[in-house]
Amino acid sequence: LFPDSAAEFARYVKQAEHDWSQYLEDKKTARRFVATLPGGADRRLLVLDRPGSVSFNMWSRGDPEAGEGGYRLLLLRQKEDGAKIVLSSDPDRPDDLGFLQPGLSALERERRGGAGFDWVLKYENTLLAAPTVGAGWGTALLLDDVVGYLKKELSLRPFRPETGAKG
Repeated sequence: LFPDSAAEFARYVKQAEHDWSQYLEDKKTARRFVATLPGGADRRLLVLDRPGSVSFNMWSRGDPEAGEGGYRLLLLRQKEDGAKIVLSSDPDRPDDLGFLQPGLSALERERRGGAGFDWVLKYENTLLAAPTVGAGWGTALLLDDVVGYLKKELSLRPFRPETGAKG
C-alpha cells in the first residue's frame, strides 16, 4: 500500500515527538487548577494560552503530571485567533458543561453591550465555545475573564503537579 512505509512511519513518529516537546513548552506558561463540578466531583483543569502543540488535547488528557486520568478539563485560547476560547471535557469521560453556558453568555453580552452573543454548546455539552459572530466566531472576553468566571463557578483551586511526574 505504501512503497516506503517504514520511512513514512518514522516521519510520523518524529512529528509526534516534536509535538510532545511543543506541548511541554506550552505547559511552561500554562495554569493548572482543580475544579469542582456540581455534585462535588473534582477534575483537573489545564489552561493553555495559544498553544503551539497541535495535539494538546490528546497530550493533556493523558498527561502523567496530572495523575490518573490526566487533565479532564481543558480551557484554551487558540493560537490562530486570540478571540477563540474553548472549554472542553474529556470526550472519553465526558462531563456536562452546559451549566456554565448561561453565565459566560451573560458576561459576553455585558462586555458587548447587547444580546445575541451566547456561548455555544457542542458535542452533548462537552464543549463550550465562544459565540458565533457573523461568519466567524470569537469572544470579547479575555482568557482571564473566563478563568475568573470559572474560579467562582467551579471553585477553582491551584493544582501543583507531583514533583516526581514526568511531563
